Amino acid sequence: MKVMIVLCSLLIFNSVHALESFSKSLEDRLGISSARVLEVGDKIRIKFGKFSRGSTAAASYNPIFNTIKFNKDLQSIRTKKLKTISELRKESPYSYQVSLATIFHELGHAELDTIIEESKTGIDRDLYNTLNDEVGPWFKRNFPRIKSWDGVHELYGYYRTSVIEILFQEIDSILLQNGINQYQSRCFLPQRLKELIKTQSREEFSNLQVLSNDNSSLDEKVSVQYIFIRGRDYNLADAREVFKKKWFHAMWNHLQKVYDLPTNKTDLLENLNNWSELKFISSCRQKLWDDYHSMK
Repeated sequence: MKVMIVLCSLLIFNSVHALESFSKSLEDRLGISSARVLEVGDKIRIKFGKFSRGSTAAASYNPIFNTIKFNKDLQSIRTKKLKTISELRKESPYSYQVSLATIFHELGHAELDTIIEESKTGIDRDLYNTLNDEVGPWFKRNFPRIKSWDGVHELYGYYRTSVIEILFQEIDSILLQNGINQYQSRCFLPQRLKELIKTQSREEFSNLQVLSNDNSSLDEKVSVQYIFIRGRDYNLADAREVFKKKWFHAMWNHLQKVYDLPTNKTDLLENLNNWSELKFISSCRQKLWDDYHSMK
């Protein structure tokens, strides 16, 4: 019995260990708290390996063994841990967000299974009550061919996928409006910046700015329309009853509290200033400012 306890403890420790670098990169890059990721890691097992031939899966969660299996491609060769966001970006600069969303999705299944569903009080229990008492019955009435809790699980997972997608859409919007080509490490002058370069100081102009009038809360932009269960897509819009926005809000409010999610573009801007690949921006913008004012 003691051997079994020690073995289980080692497996759980290794799962936290496997997530440490990734969770820190998630916090540094997007402002998503690493503490909750590690809390989930403390409840589950993680392994890396290949999926069956023909499978396109990057990760999967087994609720019986509370295990997330990640494709071997997501394991760092150097550290043997889950790759950090920087490592994912280096390998796939144009699509690393997809891998990140997949990881966050599968961690969501594990979190719902081991923390949210098991909690007796607090914000975790509040979300569980909403999902179990309201969303589950909605699936049962509108999609009777699938198990209602399977529907809840995938809805929650795909909502987390959408969170990551929206964060990066907003980031791309900020960079485009600021005249930043992050892939070629260069800057240019879109119309809005041409106006600001006339009035802002060199120091002001050298910084990234929220240039859009749209600084609304990100939770208004996050939603789910399709979920995928056992080889089949389900369109929530096909349901007889409209899926209530308050249920999306409940998921957002929970995620915002436990992960300290950025709430708008201003929050995202703070994190962008820490991206190592964007360090060129200050000098690039200063040169634009100098060139413009030297011609006046």
